[in-house]
Amino acid sequence: MVLAFRKIEDAAMTGPITGAMAFLLDDLAREMANGKNPEQDIEQLGGLAALLETADLLSWNAAMAVDDPAACSDPVAILLQFKRLAGQYVAELDVLVEKTNLILPAPCGILIHDLKSSAQMGKNSARIQQAKLGRVLLAMQEPDFYR
Repeated sequence: MVLAFRKIEDAAMTGPITGAMAFLLDDLAREMANGKNPEQDIEQLGGLAALLETADLLSWNAAMAVDDPAACSDPVAILLQFKRLAGQYVAELDVLVEKTNLILPAPCGILIHDLKSSAQMGKNSARIQQAKLGRVLLAMQEPDFYR
């Protein structure tokens, strides 16, 4: 029963994760603006904003795939990319916070920890899903596939 709802659960979780990412970016930008040299790491901050925007688009697409399966028959690729992007976002945010010696407000540490934990837990299932996608691509190349 759990597997039947896996895609729906994964798609639904993209919203709260994207919200957490936005919360962290807002707090980071506020702390950087109040710092000594806000322009110093502006490029990395912009990179985080771009990752957040991409995560938001992936989240919307994952939700649409659940609402209208005909629009996207299998949202696995969208969800895999979302997980990868969320992990990249947290890693880059961590580096920027450490590099700038900023201390983010208390809820940020909890959010970062939760995002890291969820990314770690999803790595094994993501590898399995990626392997399935790869097998489908290989099967499509076999001569009997088109008969």
